[in-house]
Amino acid sequence: MKFMLERRSRSARWSRRIAVFSAVLLVMAGLAHRYGMTDTVSLFWIVGAVGLLALLALALALAGLSRIWRDGGIGARDGLVGAGVALLVLVPFAVAGYRFFAYPPLNDISTDLVDPPRFAFLQGMRTPQMNAIGPIGDEAAAVQQQSYPEITGRRYDLPADRVLAIVRQLAAARSWSVVFSPDTEGDGSAAADTTLEAVAYSPLLAIPSDVAIRIVEEQGSTYVDMRSASRYGLHDFGENARTIAAFLADLDAEASLQAGVTVAEPAEQ
Repeated sequence: MKFMLERRSRSARWSRRIAVFSAVLLVMAGLAHRYGMTDTVSLFWIVGAVGLLALLALALALAGLSRIWRDGGIGARDGLVGAGVALLVLVPFAVAGYRFFAYPPLNDISTDLVDPPRFAFLQGMRTPQMNAIGPIGDEAAAVQQQSYPEITGRRYDLPADRVLAIVRQLAAARSWSVVFSPDTEGDGSAAADTTLEAVAYSPLLAIPSDVAIRIVEEQGSTYVDMRSASRYGLHDFGENARTIAAFLADLDAEASLQAGVTVAEPAEQ
């Protein structure tokens, strides 16, 4: 009596192995970067490698499943697991690809495009590998106005020191690293015209962006402008605008609990 051994698909088996490895590598790289065990540039290289590995795993899975379907054999489960895990790993890349085309190629967003808040401290902390901080050009300003018309400054019927206290509270709630915040002990005059500087982090991989929040007291009210600039890359995938919009929305809500609040009209350009 003869027995025929079914051939196991090596493509499907390697698909599962590579896909699982890419998923573990992505999670470990994200955690390592979030907790300061690797730098951002290294993270980008690792994430790029993860994307290539996931694509390879998906290709091997499709090749293995196709051969099993055509010629028979075992390993379909390996192929399905490999394809499923690879697709899950590729989801963030698909989202990034969508945002690349859906949002304008900007990396520095401000509520004031004529005189944006300045990075007096954070500018000196940028390395040659990072984007240089400079004025926002006319072309970039026009693109921002067209793409993000809602990104405007705010005026609050509160003294500057109280607005600054709310800003500090919101920054702490977001786990931002505050680099400079004025000392308001005493009469609070230090907050009357000042800029808080902090480092904000993206939700998943903790990619850093520099944030400056300018607080100016004018005739009994306080005007707030905000700027968010990416440290790396020519395209922020809409992240800086989301950072500003979410922060100002929370600032509006918190300030409205303490006093009447009105959203200022965009400054004349």
